Amino acid sequence: MSGKIPRSFIDDLIERTDIISLIDAYVPLRKKGGNHWACCPFHQEKTASFSVSPQKQIYYCFGCGAGGNVISFLMNYDHLSFVEALEHLAKAAGLELPQENKTYKPATTLYDVMSKAAAFYQAQLKKSSQAIAYLKSRGITGKLAKEYQLGFAPQAWDNLISHFEKDEKTQNDLLQTGLILKKEKVYDRFRSRIIFPIRDTQGRVIGFGGRVLTKEEPKYLNSPETVLFHKGRELYGLYEARRVLREIKYWIVVEGYMDVLALAQYEIRNVVGTLGTATTADHLNKLLRYTQNIVFCFDGDQAGREAAWRALQVALPFIDDKVRIRFLFLPQEDDPDSFIRKKGKNIFLAEVEKATSFSDFLFKHISENLDLTTLEGKASLSHTAALLLERMPESALKQMVYKNLSYVVSLDENRLRALSKEKKPDVFHQVQNQKQQSRPFKLEMTPLRQAIMMLLQNPRLCSVLSEKFFIEEWDFSESMILKEIINLYHTGSQMTSAMLLEYWRERQEHSLISALLMKEMFVSSEEKRESEFLQIMQSLERQHQENKIEKILMKGKVQGLTEEEKKQLQEMIAAVKAVIV
Repeated sequence: MSGKIPRSFIDDLIERTDIISLIDAYVPLRKKGGNHWACCPFHQEKTASFSVSPQKQIYYCFGCGAGGNVISFLMNYDHLSFVEALEHLAKAAGLELPQENKTYKPATTLYDVMSKAAAFYQAQLKKSSQAIAYLKSRGITGKLAKEYQLGFAPQAWDNLISHFEKDEKTQNDLLQTGLILKKEKVYDRFRSRIIFPIRDTQGRVIGFGGRVLTKEEPKYLNSPETVLFHKGRELYGLYEARRVLREIKYWIVVEGYMDVLALAQYEIRNVVGTLGTATTADHLNKLLRYTQNIVFCFDGDQAGREAAWRALQVALPFIDDKVRIRFLFLPQEDDPDSFIRKKGKNIFLAEVEKATSFSDFLFKHISENLDLTTLEGKASLSHTAALLLERMPESALKQMVYKNLSYVVSLDENRLRALSKEKKPDVFHQVQNQKQQSRPFKLEMTPLRQAIMMLLQNPRLCSVLSEKFFIEEWDFSESMILKEIINLYHTGSQMTSAMLLEYWRERQEHSLISALLMKEMFVSSEEKRESEFLQIMQSLERQHQENKIEKILMKGKVQGLTEEEKKQLQEMIAAVKAVIV
């Protein structure tokens, strides 16, 4: 989905959603005092330190530092993208996502069309002895076929069309979803094929794959690119894996539908398929939301090895000290489906454990046709490897790979890096923000953080600030947060705690804001709160003025002061006294 979602809609969605009800559906909460508590779902612990505030509509873990609002929870718990989390909340609230630039929003009716088509194909499978016999021959049970909603498209040209209404709107919907084609007349896209529904992370059918039962080509046929389905973004089996696995230690990435189903039949459920297309950055972004350990397992033939090499190149910008990418190379005559049926689950998993590291595969592949006993061979390896390695983010692993390359080619590491003329990439993977947010945040209170906390929890305190505070001039670390809160207040923004967290999403200050919003303030009355706040602000203003005075005095010792600067110094000293009064 493209187009920017208006901030006003996001804020309204946050306001409509009760965080207690949402989180309690995933993690049982127990009320204690003013908040609700549970053992944190984002790290292992025995004592509940995960706190949810019904008043502030935010959560915070005092153990690991995870914090956020209803959107953050869905993103981190269900591993959804930002837009997917909004879609989930909007659907629960009976709303559709608006977009500021009026980009086309897939209508709910298109999802309904896909769901109805999937049900039609499922019903047809039960009637086809040929299709059932084929699935049984491939080891697919009725239970698994039902879980993955497998179906069958009969041979006739108009079976699906006849199942739907004949009006123009329905026909347009079928054309938009790619279920039918139009030349001189309209006809079904899928005919005489086993049907594999492709579902998004919410379980909605967005596309189909079809495996022919005759000798007709192509053997496999996918839905075309539509407003619902983008082949390079989707992974077959991802939704099903997430339903049965609470924790995913590593992904096994295969190419085909039958590979996913064959491994699932042997109770290996951490498997996804790339729909027969090349691995993309979108695929990796999705997978890395769940685990940083991925094993690619493609067919053992030359085409499978070429697919693995392409996957490695796409993965390079994601590989750092925590992301582990490996490759399982099967015998030439095998694919994952045939291998596990011949060898069994235990041998397959043993092979997964022995999978080749990305660095071993990289060096083996690029040196295959090189004679490394010659200078020419070493030079070619140096240049090719350096170009590839510079696509990786900086990390200890990257340095070690360079060190290994340096040893093999007898060339200094710095000289190797200089061989690459490609611009070094920034950090590409979206999971970086999630990594940062999952690190425990140690909250150390300072006077400035105390002031920020009080403003976050009581924005009306902005109204007691007078002109004697030169906050715009403050250059303390984190003073920008204070300035932004004050600016938000003066623009008339009535932001709740949950909205404030959303405002700082994907910024490094997010963890600090989350911790400060949940920190208890022990001030008995509004009057005392204002008094304490003003005392802190006066202290900070005095510190700011004293810093300025110190800089001028230092200059006076080195260069001397002009009459104008002496006058300015006297005014500053007077200002400090005024703050103290």
